[in-house]
Amino acid sequence: FTIAQETEWDIADRNIVRVSPDSFPQLPDKIRVYLKGAGYTIPQSYLITARPHNVIQGSFKTVGQMDWAVLASKERISSILIFWNGSLDKVTSIAKEPDKNYLQGIGSGVIAFSRTIEVIKKSSVLEQVKKAKGNYTVIKDHDGINDAFLDKASAIHYLSDGAWYNFQGAD
Repeated sequence: FTIAQETEWDIADRNIVRVSPDSFPQLPDKIRVYLKGAGYTIPQSYLITARPHNVIQGSFKTVGQMDWAVLASKERISSILIFWNGSLDKVTSIAKEPDKNYLQGIGSGVIAFSRTIEVIKKSSVLEQVKKAKGNYTVIKDHDGINDAFLDKASAIHYLSDGAWYNFQGAD
């Protein structure tokens, strides 16, 4: 039998910069402890280097309730984990994908990780959904999560009446 050769993409996947939850002092201690205890790190895209990213805070369920969303990676697979009102009760996991799916060539033979999350306000969600001729009647008064593959595409994850909707983002 033969041993599969490791490709440059496998090497790039293994070398994605993944930082400790401790890199985010704004995260409540209990969430940091939870993430570390569960073996999660936070992958970093090549484009944003000034500060650690992929941890966001917004009102993803109800206006005024401050929720945390973290692009959390474990065993080279990331999910967006949502901590409702900063609580560890009923942590929601969405958009689970191998980190390798978010690698791209960025020139000069360099392969880099390119996934980021950010808060998207209701007005921007509504604008994008209308532009894509999607069902904008499900858009309420709170934020969504923009899940971007930099320089390629993005998806908006939006919770409405207990169901998650995925819409095309600004590409």
